[in-house]
Amino acid sequence: MKKGIARSARKDATFEVDIKDEFRDVHATLDKLGDKLDDLRGEINGWKSVFETQLSRLNDNMDKALSTIADHEARLTEIEKQAIANKTKAQTVGEMAKFMWFVAKALVGAGIGIGALLGSAQAWKILFPA
Repeated sequence: MKKGIARSARKDATFEVDIKDEFRDVHATLDKLGDKLDDLRGEINGWKSVFETQLSRLNDNMDKALSTIADHEARLTEIEKQAIANKTKAQTVGEMAKFMWFVAKALVGAGIGIGALLGSAQAWKILFPA
């Protein structure tokens, strides 16, 4: 008997599904999701706009910074060139002073040597003719 009841219950059980209502529910759900996607799209576009604005500011600031660095680099290069020129000039003047001191010593030595050989009066006339 149990078998017969189970079979008859299965035959009697039917599911009535209104396809139109089901699709209406799916369509409403999709509309809600579409609205949420539109809201999300608008929010993402807002973020994108803020990002692009900040990126533009960053690029401007970077250009200004690079320009300032280039100006400082040019000034430092000029200062280095001037320092090298001043150092070279000081070395040249020092070497010339040493050379002139050597020449002066040589002339004095030569004058003393000539004076010792010829006598001071005659040496004076040779070195400084009047």
